[in-house]
Amino acid sequence: MRKTSNLVNVIAAATPTLVYTLSQGRTAKIKKIMLFNNTANNDEVTFGQGAGVAFAASMPAVLVLAGFDEQLSEWEVPQFEFVTNIYVSCNSAGLAALTPESVQIEVEDIG
Repeated sequence: MRKTSNLVNVIAAATPTLVYTLSQGRTAKIKKIMLFNNTANNDEVTFGQGAGVAFAASMPAVLVLAGFDEQLSEWEVPQFEFVTNIYVSCNSAGLAALTPESVQIEVEDIG
């Protein structure tokens, strides 16, 4: 079953932000990634598992140029199966409440 996350705004660099919560006993694969970089700096966006210092990248970073959007489709996204909630971490120095990295994903909910 395909599900879409809410639009999430990442407002602090190197601070993992919850983007998708898995249902009990299920796993998920990201099938589509939609990003918009509202900062004046290029940004690397990484998806992974674990909150805070426990964050571990599960996929390679996606580079988003300053002020641009990026969309990755099913054929471009590594097919990693997440077994816990999906978090996103960004590294742009310009992230703030008024200049966030906007992130939305579509997942295949499995199980």
